[in-house]
Amino acid sequence: MTTVSSSPFALLTVQVAIYATLLAGILRCCSNSASPPRALVGAAAIGLLPAVTDYVVMVSYTLAATSALVWGCVAYLRSTRLRRRGPSVALGVLLGVLGLTRVLARWST
Repeated sequence: MTTVSSSPFALLTVQVAIYATLLAGILRCCSNSASPPRALVGAAAIGLLPAVTDYVVMVSYTLAATSALVWGCVAYLRSTRLRRRGPSVALGVLLGVLGLTRVLARWST
């Protein structure tokens, strides 16, 4: 992350964008099995857990990996057991991104 910018504001902006992506994925995943108000409450409850929000202020690839995993779950739910091509391809791409974030996390330490 420091190769892009060493400014703490820029790094925090990237983390907040990844956090917003994670919250959107949780909301989408919850809306598959619940009504929209309940899905919003569930996404807020998960997204506001201290274990999740503590990682926003740290420069870590954990949020990116979690976001890729959540969106991979959403893609699998939308693929109807891998029968639909678009969500199935998205699942493969997101699993690749998940692997990439884990390699970057290992490399950056």
